[in-house]
Amino acid sequence: MKFIVTETFLAEVRKFAQNKPNLKIRIEDCMLDFQEQLFDSKYYRKPLKGYEKENVHELQVGGDPRIFIQICRKDDECYYLNFWTHSSLELSSKKRLKIRLYRK
Repeated sequence: MKFIVTETFLAEVRKFAQNKPNLKIRIEDCMLDFQEQLFDSKYYRKPLKGYEKENVHELQVGGDPRIFIQICRKDDECYYLNFWTHSSLELSSKKRLKIRLYRK
């Protein structure tokens, strides 16, 4: 499987981990573990509710931080879409997560 890191993901990681070197280390560990173990990773949490058709999943980096990924099985690719803390998720008026999905 090919793993692709998006600009949005990188920008959010830079913002959140700016003054938190331990968080950056945990994020890197989470990404490596998921790339090796996939859905058996100790960081894998669940498919993201409301995004089952788009195949978006959630990785839990610690207590609060989350990585959102999208699996494209047809192309055998995984996109790191975004990084947020659970408590800072922005919901739209329809209570759906604002997330930019990969589309071909």
